[in-house]
Amino acid sequence: MIDRHSPTDRYVFAGEFHYFRNPRATWHDRLAQVRDLGFEAVSIYVPWNWHEPRPGELDFSGRSVPERDLFGALDEIAAAGLACIYRPGPFITAEWRDGGIPAWLWQRDPSIVALDASGRSAGAGRPYPALTYAHPGYEGPAVQWLTTSLASVADYFSSRGGPVVHVQLDDEPSYWQQLDDPLALDYNPWLVEPSGDGPSRYARWLIDRHGSLDALNAAHHSTWTRPTDIEPPRV
Repeated sequence: MIDRHSPTDRYVFAGEFHYFRNPRATWHDRLAQVRDLGFEAVSIYVPWNWHEPRPGELDFSGRSVPERDLFGALDEIAAAGLACIYRPGPFITAEWRDGGIPAWLWQRDPSIVALDASGRSAGAGRPYPALTYAHPGYEGPAVQWLTTSLASVADYFSSRGGPVVHVQLDDEPSYWQQLDDPLALDYNPWLVEPSGDGPSRYARWLIDRHGSLDALNAAHHSTWTRPTDIEPPRV
């Protein structure tokens, strides 16, 4: 078992344990096998869309489906003498449906979907949805999910103790690397259209990066006269 009081700059010999993919009745046996193979810890994803299948309907105790019993999984991990690396996403990859992002999120607010230069959904046909992380329609619910899932584990710790030794937020959100079109980055209006009477968020980011509009024009060989004129490349 890992000594939680030892220096933190050490390697942990850990394997993956997807509790949500294994029948609840098998968890004890599976974790015993992991321990007997010499592992010190297991890393667990906590899929958002698994634990909140509908808005506001959170289940960490397995009341709706036994395999949603996150607290039970942590109990079993601790009972096996293993530590736990806790990974609540929001994006988890894991070859899990939609990378753990609940479909109700973009069905409720389609404006959070990332767009390519032509205005189509970026990454259409790819295994994971491409969303605009900075959009409040995504950011707000994602922050709420992380707050709730982390607070639930904190409550678990305070009442029972627990095996969690490390937390990782997000996982491989680099699905952009799958996009073939060099202009298939995010052209969501929230990012690239002027905001009220001011420049877009994209324009503000560029100006901040270069220090001034003149420096930006020099670097990009452009002739923009006002920040509100700045647009990303379209062809």
